[in-house]
Amino acid sequence: MTINDIARLAGVSKSTVSRYLTGGSVSKKSAEKIARVIESTGYVLNASASKLRSQRSRLVGVLVDGIDARAVTRILRGINDRLHELDYLPFIVIDNHDEDHKLAGMQALVRQGVDAIIFGTAQLTDEHARFMLGADVPIIVLGQRSDAFPFAKVDDYAGGRLMAEHVIEQKPKHLVYLGFPGYDRAGLERWHGFVDACGSAGVGVEYLECGYEREAGYHLAEQALANGTDFIVGASDTICLGVLRYLGEHGMSAPKDVRLAGFGNYEEGSLPMVSLTSVGFDYLALGRDVARKAVDLIEGEDVPHESVDYPMEIHVRNSSLA
Repeated sequence: MTINDIARLAGVSKSTVSRYLTGGSVSKKSAEKIARVIESTGYVLNASASKLRSQRSRLVGVLVDGIDARAVTRILRGINDRLHELDYLPFIVIDNHDEDHKLAGMQALVRQGVDAIIFGTAQLTDEHARFMLGADVPIIVLGQRSDAFPFAKVDDYAGGRLMAEHVIEQKPKHLVYLGFPGYDRAGLERWHGFVDACGSAGVGVEYLECGYEREAGYHLAEQALANGTDFIVGASDTICLGVLRYLGEHGMSAPKDVRLAGFGNYEEGSLPMVSLTSVGFDYLALGRDVARKAVDLIEGEDVPHESVDYPMEIHVRNSSLA
């Protein structure tokens, strides 16, 4: 009699049986089913195997670039909530977009004995991949595609196209896109979806590379507004909020002087005095899902290599309307 046999007879997953046998969190209904099977079969837990299974830190490492972006805080909240439900805790490391810190962070997580790592930074290099492939720790990548590891991300390409469809309807004369740095794979997918849809509709787009912070949008606003620009799309709402600050300080506003739209659907953008059009992603659901997948990897479950099916919608507000 094995754990797989108990799971089959009880009608629950192998991971549920494993949690039950090692004192983890299991619903009352599942616990009763497992207990009945164990009692009826006379199953005896192998003490040494139980000890090995229970020698987990019950920590899941989470590596992120920073926590200033609203999307990241939503994702982390989802990760934290789901891990707590599964009797795990997140161990968060912030690398501040520094490649040396990123590698050192991964090494530190492995030394701390985390049971899995969620790699949630914007850039996954060959060096990072080599290190993770050599580490005896399950890895799941968050926010970008990976050939080497399971990953979970929103469909940024589809999100870019969704934004473009709205912009095209507004018939802009001079359209500017403020995009993330070139190494940001998710940002590139978002841009490609946007520019492909615009190109198909015969709408030209001027691209300006922009940092992630609100200040980056503020400092690039003057250049973005040159040459009669009448529509600006920011790769995030944070960038757009920086542009709005510039407009306000120079006696301008959206949509009166320029129409404006972003990505993220942050709370600040939905305020009446801002009223920013934005494509929103369910980042909380993404965080919960990647946490669940990390625990599945820890417990030996099969995890689909690719997961990009997360809800998105455009919230049209005054900032982008003529």
